[in-house]
Amino acid sequence: MTASSSLQEYLDTLLAPAEGPPPQAPAAEPARTPAAEPPRVEAAPRLSEGHGMDAHALYKTMLEARALLDSSGDARRGSASACRCIAFRAGEEVYAVDLGAVREVIVPPEIVPVPGAGREVLGVINLRGNVLTVINSRVTLGLTGRPDSPSARILVLDEGDGCVGAMVDAVEDILLVDPEQLEPVLAAGPRETQRQVRGTVTVGDRIVFVIAGATLVGGAPTAS
Repeated sequence: MTASSSLQEYLDTLLAPAEGPPPQAPAAEPARTPAAEPPRVEAAPRLSEGHGMDAHALYKTMLEARALLDSSGDARRGSASACRCIAFRAGEEVYAVDLGAVREVIVPPEIVPVPGAGREVLGVINLRGNVLTVINSRVTLGLTGRPDSPSARILVLDEGDGCVGAMVDAVEDILLVDPEQLEPVLAAGPRETQRQVRGTVTVGDRIVFVIAGATLVGGAPTAS
């Protein structure tokens, strides 16, 4: 074999198609983008952390917020005469009073008894520098006992030129009440309540007695 033939065979070997699939070029590594940082979620402030909202302001804000949320649906669900009422419990009964008569709802502070006051008067409290008379709603509604559970609250009611507090067993909810749809008082309710309520509404399986704000406080003196 001559040198020229050997060179030709070597060249033919290099140029001959290889058996099997041709080698693949390595895939280009995709460009890496920096990972997005997770959204930051700040914890809601706690009342005990000194953010300036006390229990008094908290309950007032809750009432205003609930009323605002409900107001958008009032026109669609209720008649023009419908009004919002705050529902509360006194004893085993549930009552409702016009929300416009309630200035705020507070957790009961220390109540100072008043010597010689009527049995419906629980005493007085210091409400931001004002002396507020607190009435036992159970007595004015013809019930027995007094609210003393942890859920008890004081409704601060606008009465004439001042305010009076009515202590109730619990605040339940904000209701949309149409006066035109009120039912007459059932004979099964407390006798005193029958004389004072404007009517009743049914919420779920409960009968709610709708009353005026003055019914809760009677003739109690007001704090300006």
